[in-house]
Amino acid sequence: MPDYSTWLSKQQAADALGIPAAAVEKLTSEQQIRLAYWRRPETGEKLCVYDPDDVERIRKERNLGEDERSGADRGDARFDPTGELGQGFAQALAAALQRSASGVRITERLYLSLSEAVELSGLPEEYLRERMRDGSLPSIETEAGLRIKRADLDKL
Repeated sequence: MPDYSTWLSKQQAADALGIPAAAVEKLTSEQQIRLAYWRRPETGEKLCVYDPDDVERIRKERNLGEDERSGADRGDARFDPTGELGQGFAQALAAALQRSASGVRITERLYLSLSEAVELSGLPEEYLRERMRDGSLPSIETEAGLRIKRADLDKL
């Protein structure tokens, strides 16, 4: 069984690929990225996590296509994981992991943004929006956008 603690959050996968989080969901539904549900041992919090090997494979495929298009000018159409592109991925992945590790943990926040609520709950954004529309998930509008009380999310 894989060590899911090393797998990526949706936002980390999106950052590593340079795509919106919704595109990660699409790749998951197309079975290009494996999704698992993992519980943090210290809190029991259930999270959606994405296979970093699948993310790396897709990133390489995307970059290889870009290299092939521009390779004709350089006479080189091969992707080198130790080269500039590979190092760029490693830096983007490290930055994404650091962003998620810095500041207050999602599980400790009183209010969550919609994307944080999706990540924490593992529920689709549209489902949460529907619950907000029908009133079963209260939310407030702030200058920074929608906020959902973590305790209300836990009640779902």
